Order: sequence, then C-alpha cells, then structure tokens
Amino acid sequence: GMSQFVSRFAEPGDPEYAPPVPTCETRAEKKDRIRQLKLEEGAAKVAEELQKYDPQNDPNVTGDPYKTLFVARLGYETSEQKVKRDFEAYGPIKRVRLITDKVTNKPRGYAFVEYAHTRDMKSAYKQADGRKVDNKRVLVDVERGRTVPNWRPRRLGGGLGSSRIGGEDAAQKHSAREQQNAAGRPRSEEPRRDDRPADRDREKSRDRVRERDRDEKTRE
Repeated sequence: GMSQFVSRFAEPGDPEYAPPVPTCETRAEKKDRIRQLKLEEGAAKVAEELQKYDPQNDPNVTGDPYKTLFVARLGYETSEQKVKRDFEAYGPIKRVRLITDKVTNKPRGYAFVEYAHTRDMKSAYKQADGRKVDNKRVLVDVERGRTVPNWRPRRLGGGLGSSRIGGEDAAQKHSAREQQNAAGRPRSEEPRRDDRPADRDREKSRDRVRERDRDEKTRE
C-alpha cells in the first residue's frame, strides 16, 4: 500500500514542505537591468553604424575637405542661411551643409562650412570657436572625417574628448591651444604683484606717509 511511500513525503520544517516563494525584482535590480539592456542596444547600434560609416565614399559629402570647417553645438532652430551669414566674416563661402536626421529630417545641431580658400577656413578655425550663433556658443574644428585616417565621430565612440572646452558660459576662442591674456602673454608668466618694482615703490611711499601721520598725531 501507501505505507512504503510515506517516508518519501516532506514533513513540516523540511525545505521541500513550504511552497516556493516567487522572487520579485527590486527597483534597483530593474534599474540595473534596463540600464544594461540600453547599453547593449547602444553598442549594437554603434557597431552597425560604424560599418556603414565611410565619409570618403558618401555621395552627400562633397567639396574640398581641407577648406571645410566643422561647426557643432548649433541651435536646432538655426538655419543654413544664418550659419553662412555669421561665418562669411572670415571669407567667402562656397557651401553650407546643415546635417539633419535621416528619419525625422530634424537638424542635429552641427554643420559643415566649405570656404573658397584654405586660408579663410584656417582663420575661422582659429577665431570662431566659442562665438555665439543664435545665442548658442558653437564649437568649431577642421573636417577630420576625410583628412584623418581611421577617424570616428563622437557618436561612434570617437571625437576629441576633453581636449575641447567650449560651453555655454565659457568661450574658448582657440581650440586646443594655450589661452592667453589680452597682452598675448600666458597668465602663468604674468609677474606677481610683489615682483613688480613700481608696486614696491608705491607701497614704500604709503608706509612713509603713514609713519609721518603717526608722528604728527604723537606731537599733538
């Protein structure tokens, strides 16, 4: 009968006696899982786009790369005409190409400006970094996609990283160059106040005046 199987049943206190408790994902675990999933999806998307990235054979990329300026951090409302008007200050422009999203056709916040002369592009590269366009401080650079071997843009894991400063509050006029003061001398080379002879002479003169005033008050 059944007696021979009784010993096989679990008794109260045995781990097998209690029904399994379903485990619930905590809020932190869910957050980590979603974050990891997004990272994996992003890495897969970057790898896919990297295989397609070929600026040398892109039919939309035309013109002389050594006369082309890269302009980033533009406002999404900024037009090609506005970019052309502002950057014509450095020389005649052949073409402005404002980059848009292939799906939504909305601006992506950067453009390529091709100048008629290389010297004008270099002038804009040196002077335009940090200037305001439609109340946005822009970042400028040379076109690297067709001039630097194995170059990858920032969206594909490349870019210049922290070597570019720029920003909403600080205008860096010369990218990746040592900033200088208005006199053209690096701030680190400015003489300290104590090292200036004229300042020392003025301080000694003030001390003599103070001593004379104290002597006059003592006599009174």
